[in-house]
Amino acid sequence: MPIKRIMSGRTKRLRLKIVRFLEKKGPQNSQQIYDHLNKSSYSGATQQQVGNILSKDPRFRPVSRTQVLSPAQNQRYDIQIWDLSLDYKEWN
Repeated sequence: MPIKRIMSGRTKRLRLKIVRFLEKKGPQNSQQIYDHLNKSSYSGATQQQVGNILSKDPRFRPVSRTQVLSPAQNQRYDIQIWDLSLDYKEWN
């Protein structure tokens, strides 16, 4: 079977941290993934970087959406829940 390649460039370490985090914890929402990256790495990541990585990398798949209540403004907003795709180990 041919190896599937990902052109990750400067976000390679962030992508690998997300894979390890989802392997360990299971499905997580975007905010939990963002918080984990910023706690576990020196430089961290922006919310836009995390969103782009999750949406464009074939190793990650959206599972569902959930509504979250914002404590400051007393508003609800949707947040995406992400998990690893079934063939994530085939990607290199």
